[in-house]
Amino acid sequence: MSDVRSKVIGELGTTVKITVLRGEEELDLVAVRTEVRASTVNYQAIDDNIGYIKISSFGSATASEFNDALDQLNQKGIKKIILDLRDNGGGVVVQAVAVAQSIVPEGKIIDLQYRNDAYNVSYTSSLTSVDKEYVVLVNENTASASEILASAIQDSGVGILLGTQTYGKAVVQTSVPLENGSIIYLTIGQYITRNGNEINGIGLTPDVEVTNTKTQIDATQYTKFDFRTRWALGDSSSAVIAAKERLSLLGYYIGSTDNETFNTDLQTAVKEFQLDNGITPYGVLDVVTQVILEDRFEDLEIYEDTQLEEAYELLGGSTEELSE
Repeated sequence: MSDVRSKVIGELGTTVKITVLRGEEELDLVAVRTEVRASTVNYQAIDDNIGYIKISSFGSATASEFNDALDQLNQKGIKKIILDLRDNGGGVVVQAVAVAQSIVPEGKIIDLQYRNDAYNVSYTSSLTSVDKEYVVLVNENTASASEILASAIQDSGVGILLGTQTYGKAVVQTSVPLENGSIIYLTIGQYITRNGNEINGIGLTPDVEVTNTKTQIDATQYTKFDFRTRWALGDSSSAVIAAKERLSLLGYYIGSTDNETFNTDLQTAVKEFQLDNGITPYGVLDVVTQVILEDRFEDLEIYEDTQLEEAYELLGGSTEELSE
């Protein structure tokens, strides 16, 4: 990744040509260089009492982004937080520690123990008062730096973990290049949690175990195709709504699904769907496209975020309000 970055990075506002291989075809793409700041923290107020913060990974600015999110929720008077660490594979350890220092009460966060004791490090928090209640969402992909944060919250009692067993990545490794071009990854240290637990290869056990589920979509609850008529840009029909509903759930269409007009957004979505499914991509909702779209739709599984619902209920929320 760093090699690719070094080839495309440059002065703001200048252009760079990138050649990509798609199938057997080489495509030349021209892009204007601009500043990229990918946020690792997203948040929102679910209601007047409960907020939601998602940390996708730990980058160089995660702690600052997290504290900004806390400040915004503080201004709304929110004291209960759902902290989502699911599918967070880790990242910069000191950023996870910095986030923990904004959450965990005074005391140890994590110990880093090396083979040589002279290099051991103990990360601590000096937070004297805690005014928030946390439920932390974790799953099998919660790993490394995110396990450091989750373990500190769990061990300190400032919050509980909800979800499934975490990954169990709590070692420090270094790479040693060999003369033949191979690399040895050598373990040189491990993390020990606030309460003295070794979690590498084990993970963290949630206080409340909840598994998310997927259910087959009920196609009868959606608008139906007639499978007799073709529809194109500018046409209006209930079949257009059916297409919008299906393409929206399949991730092709973004926009309102309750308008019967075949607009340019739908045309683009139909073209992309046709291209992905071996149909001539001309943006017309013909009978063949309708049939294949219906097949893909009926195979679709709906992801039910039971973990989020349970966390919301634990903090005193109503799942009916959450669905709204």
